[in-house]
Amino acid sequence: SKLLEEQRRSIMAEVNRNISTSVANVQRQRTSSGSSGSGKFYEHEVQSGQTLSEIARVYEVTMAEIMRENKIKDASLIRVGQKLLIPAK
Repeated sequence: SKLLEEQRRSIMAEVNRNISTSVANVQRQRTSSGSSGSGKFYEHEVQSGQTLSEIARVYEVTMAEIMRENKIKDASLIRVGQKLLIPAK
């Protein structure tokens, strides 16, 4: 049980590092679109272990906003390496 908890913590630390790295990378990759709002987006590449809800939380947007901009019908079907447009606030 203690070993499992240590493994879980290690995995979560790696996921958090991946998210932080991804956020730093996308801050340099702004792009524009003809969409409503600010018209500015971040491009995010989905990393192993990430969920749409985690990505939305990092960028402080809703899952619905990400799903709408990327024409995603089922949030559970995002895949590693997929590039998502994240609306910039």
